[in-house]
Amino acid sequence: LEAGSVDVVYTDSVTARAYIAKLTGYQLVHETPGWSYGASFSCTPEYGEMVTWLNQGFDAFKNTPEWIALCNKYPTMKCDMNLFQYRNIKTTANPEIADHPYQHADIVFATEANWATHNYLKNTVLFGFDVELTKAVCAKAGKTCAIVKAPLESIWPSDYTTFGWPVNLKLYAGEGHQERWFHCAMGIINIFPRQQSIAFTNAYTDGAKSRVGFVVPDAEAAMFPGDAANKVVGVVKAYAATTYFTHNQGVLFNPVNVIQYASPEALFEAVRSKLIKSAYVDSTTAHKFLNTTAGFQMVHARAGWSDGVAYGCHPEYGDMVAVLNAALVAYKASAEYTALCGRYPTIECDTAASTFANAKTKANPELADHPTTRADIVIATEANWGDQNYVRNGVVGGFDVELAREVCALAGKTCAIVPAPWQSVWPREYSRFGWPVNTMTYPGEGHQARWFHCVVGTWHTVSRQQSIAFSDPYTDQNVPDAGFVVGAAQAATFAADAAGSTVGILTGSTAAYHFLNNQGTLFRPATVRYYSKSTVMWDALVAGELDAVYADRTGAEAFQSAQGGYQRLYFDASPGGGVAFGCHPEYGHLLKALNEGLVAYKVSAAYRNLCNASGHVPCDCNGTECASGWSGTYCDVRCIKHGHTEGKVCVCDTGYSTADCSVLCPDCSGHGTCFDNSFHDGTCVCDQDWYDPNCKTRCVVSECFVGASPAARAQCNATTGQCECQFDAIAGYWGGDQCNVCYDGYYGTSCQQTCNCSGHGACTMGTDCSCFRDEVR
Repeated sequence: LEAGSVDVVYTDSVTARAYIAKLTGYQLVHETPGWSYGASFSCTPEYGEMVTWLNQGFDAFKNTPEWIALCNKYPTMKCDMNLFQYRNIKTTANPEIADHPYQHADIVFATEANWATHNYLKNTVLFGFDVELTKAVCAKAGKTCAIVKAPLESIWPSDYTTFGWPVNLKLYAGEGHQERWFHCAMGIINIFPRQQSIAFTNAYTDGAKSRVGFVVPDAEAAMFPGDAANKVVGVVKAYAATTYFTHNQGVLFNPVNVIQYASPEALFEAVRSKLIKSAYVDSTTAHKFLNTTAGFQMVHARAGWSDGVAYGCHPEYGDMVAVLNAALVAYKASAEYTALCGRYPTIECDTAASTFANAKTKANPELADHPTTRADIVIATEANWGDQNYVRNGVVGGFDVELAREVCALAGKTCAIVPAPWQSVWPREYSRFGWPVNTMTYPGEGHQARWFHCVVGTWHTVSRQQSIAFSDPYTDQNVPDAGFVVGAAQAATFAADAAGSTVGILTGSTAAYHFLNNQGTLFRPATVRYYSKSTVMWDALVAGELDAVYADRTGAEAFQSAQGGYQRLYFDASPGGGVAFGCHPEYGHLLKALNEGLVAYKVSAAYRNLCNASGHVPCDCNGTECASGWSGTYCDVRCIKHGHTEGKVCVCDTGYSTADCSVLCPDCSGHGTCFDNSFHDGTCVCDQDWYDPNCKTRCVVSECFVGASPAARAQCNATTGQCECQFDAIAGYWGGDQCNVCYDGYYGTSCQQTCNCSGHGACTMGTDCSCFRDEVR
């Protein structure tokens, strides 16, 4: 304003008068009264009891001389002398006011406030089917509820760039869920990839009637391919339809390009302006656009893609899901629900009393198990570490996930398992706090902000343990766990310290910490390249952009099993003390419970069976017996055909041998013995003077080349039993038809000395060479 860049400033009177008091030549004009309710305290709606306390105190204070004295002390303040009272209650006189509780809320709901008639803002006031439904359901449940607005990206982020994911392929729940901005979100389409991270209630719309498809111009509709082949498709970031589309890309859909837009409005503006010719959205989003815009239609609409619209809650709050489900069942059977559905004719209400359970079954093996009561422990998993933890075909699984469930059961604790980005557990950097590289091993925001109590699948190292409390390990800390992965052609020449090489590391991993902490001592690479995603790092190795990758055993073996032609080199056990649970030190009691569960689990057959089924995970057998049908140091050798398990040994049936008892002893012809047990290789050990694999050939050295003069220097071939010349450094190198002359290239009384004839001649004295005259020699 002073520089003349703007003509006027529009602001409140307090800010204006503070400025005018300092400078001359400015004044406040066109003041508009009644635009606000005045300055006050503002509280998160969950804390209704605090609002009540503050109001009670304020009402009392404004009746005292101290209030008048305070106002006189600050004459520029326009104090309320009329004892005005404000209440967060919608009334006929004030229909624009939102209802907020005056006691502590039992459940906090989030709403995007931007999804067609489900939830929306009109003149800044919150409306919609979801909002009315939630108030009615809470009343049925007898629960005090608070409703707050939250960006959809805080519920379902399209990316987690802060934590190394430019696209949220793993479908990690948003920071609103992770940091407990709310307990549940309303208006969420239930599809099983989302259900891996979030617990859903019963649906309140009919999933069978929900559709997803392409919105295209009328002129394109007839010829638009169902798989969008060679088409550019627009989608809305974080929408369920987008998740469905991307998870089926390459299977159901083959677009040439996919463009993500921040909102439905931005997407359809791009369609209207012909920047793109198709949009993939759900039917609710599509109909809002089609009802107001001519010349477009929805094609290739697909049913059965979702389980309908429901509440999505953090899995910790299983008790809230149960309460909401009971209330939904009651409310959906009422006349009030029928009337609500009648007021919103575009919403396909559920009239079939559908229910949903967050439980894996034979009929629904893709569903994740979430608790039905309040979780005692929330356990995070990266869901991106080989066989340890993963997302495959949209389903979270792996050794760590199965182990965590069993350990929790034995500990007598209810646990919720939630996927979380690894950088939220152990960040590669803390740039906003002054650390472009996290050399101090500070734990991530997931630990710091209590997204979870503990994480499963984390290496225990000394540097990490300074910040995080670790459980007992559940993998063998003595197994070589980190080293280089190189192409087979480069293995013979690759230096143990990576001198002169370009090495890739996965930031935030234990292997990366070990590598960086020992750079300049154990390791001397020419270049180190950092990767936030393992798939990108391994692709760089295959593309030849890296000479090697320094990785942990689990990641290396997973890569090798998918990509041939690579070897592991210089693996050692230096990165840490095994894989364990890592918990924030605040939760020592939870760590104690997990340790008790681990002790019980690691001596069980269930643990051995899990270890046996997970070939790439080096379990901590700790001297325990292997499960029936398995043997070996790590219980990873099968023992099922011709033997039985005793301890860690496969005890072979009579006549069978080798470690897994798979080799049948041959017939040794009565002249040898086959030792039939797991410590022998299943071959005949022949008696003296008997040879060949079945001990059928007799050979006596004194009977070889009888009558030779001078005497033959013979031996029996250890494999075939045929007479042959002695040929070694001790007995000499003998040749000729009767093994009594030096073999070409050797001389001396014992034929032990080598002729100095470049390998191409014979001699009698060492240098009197007689050159060979044939083409071969």
